[in-house]
Amino acid sequence: MTTIQYFPSLRDYTYKTSISRNGIRKNLADFLYEWKSEDDASDYFDLRGSDDYYRLNYKIITYLLINHQELFLNSYTKSELLEFIRYNIFYYPNDKIKEYEEYIKENEIDLNSFILGQLKNIQILYNSLIKKTPTCYSVIDIPRYSRSRHKKEKLVLYRGFNYPRYKKILQNIYLNKVITTETFLSTSIQEYIAIKYTFNYNDNNVHKHIVWKIIIDEDMFDIFNYTFLSEPFNINDNLETLFANGNIECEFLLNMGALLKCVDINIYDFPGYYIKGYNIPKKGYTEYTFKFIGWNTDYVDRINSNMSKYINYLK
Repeated sequence: MTTIQYFPSLRDYTYKTSISRNGIRKNLADFLYEWKSEDDASDYFDLRGSDDYYRLNYKIITYLLINHQELFLNSYTKSELLEFIRYNIFYYPNDKIKEYEEYIKENEIDLNSFILGQLKNIQILYNSLIKKTPTCYSVIDIPRYSRSRHKKEKLVLYRGFNYPRYKKILQNIYLNKVITTETFLSTSIQEYIAIKYTFNYNDNNVHKHIVWKIIIDEDMFDIFNYTFLSEPFNINDNLETLFANGNIECEFLLNMGALLKCVDINIYDFPGYYIKGYNIPKKGYTEYTFKFIGWNTDYVDRINSNMSKYINYLK
């Protein structure tokens, strides 16, 4: 488990920091907290309103990054890009993405403009997380003698996966393999929350019920950013308290491009956890334990370079 005791609000460290979308300034924390919204298609497009920009939508962004790596990693020409968007951008839709696709068609929304908005958001989100949020070392309360003591602090994050939606990034992982996170990932400090979100519909195959456990050692706190998107809490608060306060997810947003080394793989039987209004069913699952070892700058530089070119094409 994490050794950190208290997690303050990110807003306390970014209240003077802003980002710009289409010339409109917005507080950084307000922008980042958009990641947590659960808009349906009609709400999502209505929210664009007069501001003329699309809000962050994790369903759309993760869908694009996971399913279209060939687009992001290859330098398409303008004609190739436009053809890809027209014929392939919704080639692997899940139920949520189908809802947006159908809304776009029914309301004759310009698809190129829609994709342009998503590419801009991906760039702004990545750059905000890596450049504008404080590091863990500057936020987390660490004893002054921490650099020389034997017992170091560590942050442990958990992620439970909807297997059909994320299966492309969940396959062929083995001990000592180093992977790069191809998309942004919501994670939790609470392991039970990750277990709750681990499922494969009606398939009870334990190898398709997957939890990632990500360990960030104190030696990495200088380069791992404090991207905590929940209200402040103490690690000793139980789930009942967190649920009552509407703060149960305890979310960190993991940036794309994280280098994770697999150090352990285990299968567990979870007996279930039940509190009034919040139930986690009994299930078996496979837990992959990773160590965070840095950032894959080659990967994100390549993606950012191609996206910059695509943004200019689509303008």
